Amino acid sequence: MNPHPSWEQRHRKAVNFMKMLQYVIVALMGPLLVGNLRLFITCFGVSVIIYYSIDVYQSFLEAGLGNKPLLIAYSIFSALILFSSIIASFFSAYGIPIAIGSLTVGFLCFKTYRITILGLIDKNISLIVSFFLIVIFTLLSVAIFFFNQILFYSVVYIVCAFYWVYYWTVRLIMEKRSIRKDDVE
Repeated sequence: MNPHPSWEQRHRKAVNFMKMLQYVIVALMGPLLVGNLRLFITCFGVSVIIYYSIDVYQSFLEAGLGNKPLLIAYSIFSALILFSSIIASFFSAYGIPIAIGSLTVGFLCFKTYRITILGLIDKNISLIVSFFLIVIFTLLSVAIFFFNQILFYSVVYIVCAFYWVYYWTVRLIMEKRSIRKDDVE
């Protein structure tokens, strides 16, 4: 017999109510998600963001990091990412995939740090370093994405500008020499 019952055993009615609520939500959202790809991507992205946030938070708790202000700061950071990605998904279809990609980079950086510290160095993880790595690499991946977009549009505009200069140069040369299009063919 287990002398210390788990949370689920102590609160059996609440757990059953939560499971029933989950089934109702799935039954209501299922037909909507099948019919609307954008809503499906948004819900998938929200679940991925929530999973990453909970997994990192559980890693902090397992490591015994009880620094409440930083845990609160991480919770606020996760909530801001979640709500900003949901709001961004209303304006652009790329809001959620950008958030998923950038958080995946931050999450994998944290997991790499955790495995390295716990496995190779055999020390406890630091909450400040973990939080710093997640934030920096998430923001770095967002910056790289926007730099990539800026670079792409810059190249497109430069090509258009060179084509425009080429077109008007050829046209001016043709007019100066009074060459008609029929003469060229």
